[in-house]
Amino acid sequence: MKNVVAFFALVFLCLFFIGCGPNQKIIYYYEDIQPVAATLPYSVNVKIVDDRANGDSLSTIPFRLSHEDVFDDTRRCLNSEEEYEDTVIVRFNSLLVDHFKMSRLFRDATLDGSDYTLQGKLRTFLGYQDFSYGSAIGASFGLIGALATSDNRTSGKITIEVKELKLLDKSGAVVKDFGNFERVYNDEYFVDAYCWYIYRHVNDALKQFNSELVEYIRSNLE
Repeated sequence: MKNVVAFFALVFLCLFFIGCGPNQKIIYYYEDIQPVAATLPYSVNVKIVDDRANGDSLSTIPFRLSHEDVFDDTRRCLNSEEEYEDTVIVRFNSLLVDHFKMSRLFRDATLDGSDYTLQGKLRTFLGYQDFSYGSAIGASFGLIGALATSDNRTSGKITIEVKELKLLDKSGAVVKDFGNFERVYNDEYFVDAYCWYIYRHVNDALKQFNSELVEYIRSNLE
């Protein structure tokens, strides 16, 4: 009986505190997203394309390295592309549309035809944090060790950048050129022994990024 309880406790820890395993999802909750003071009178089709392959060496890291790897002579956890369940750019656009709807930034936001198009290029979508040897050692002692090191944190950095962001009308004429929008988040992030937690941190950063993008667009269009 004790073994059964320990097993389910470990599964709970893994699923809800670590977010372990492949097939990582890009997702976050919308319940606390606040609507803007005044909705902008545009029906917008969101069309951000994936341009990370044309970026610098940092932008291409998720394509080149695994979720636990070494770069800049440091062992790190990172949001490797190969572990995502869905295509990054598909989820990026979908979440942005949902965020626009929940914040009521535009009269409407869709992924298909509309009166206006918000276009841009996703240049960077990268999160990493230092690997925790302490967490790795703790995990080797099973559930007790994992629980003992569950508060471990390491330094991390998350960068999200959309370049050449523009609002176009139906004819393709530029209504507003927003330029480039980049946010960099540096923090001490919770870490697990298997480097899955970084994906949750990137999701949290994406939510913050989209909230800040909403305010940026609103302030430039009002």
